[in-house]
Amino acid sequence: MSLLDELKKYFALRGETLTKEEIAEVVADGIYKGEAESDTNPGTPANPCWYGATTGVTYQFFLDQGGQPITVPKDVAVEGATKYVVSPRLVWNETYWTLRYELVDEPDMSGEYAKKEELPTIELSSGGANWFELPDTATFIDKGISASSDLIDAA
Repeated sequence: MSLLDELKKYFALRGETLTKEEIAEVVADGIYKGEAESDTNPGTPANPCWYGATTGVTYQFFLDQGGQPITVPKDVAVEGATKYVVSPRLVWNETYWTLRYELVDEPDMSGEYAKKEELPTIELSSGGANWFELPDTATFIDKGISASSDLIDAA
């Protein structure tokens, strides 16, 4: 699989797309080494490389120019507005680790999605590995959709 195919796969799995310019920047960052965990120890790479990162996480073994662990912010203030971090990556520049990311405006989530506490809990029945039973009446996301307690084949 080519590097371009790998990049497309990586960002598609994250629900993101990249422009040609962004792809060129990522290719310049070196070889993709995988998703970093907070305790991933990359050692001292011999060549330029990068790891995918997660917002809100401090990476104890990815040390910046000052020798400090890198923390990926969830958001950043830009000209009085809050921008949200997406596509964070930890990049080895052959001397120390740097953090790169893209910024986006906050997605508009008003009115379209239910809060976690508004969703019904559906418990699985013991009717077999491929069967589950819905409660007598379950209303989903306040749209008036309901389901009876009929057994449904989940396979």
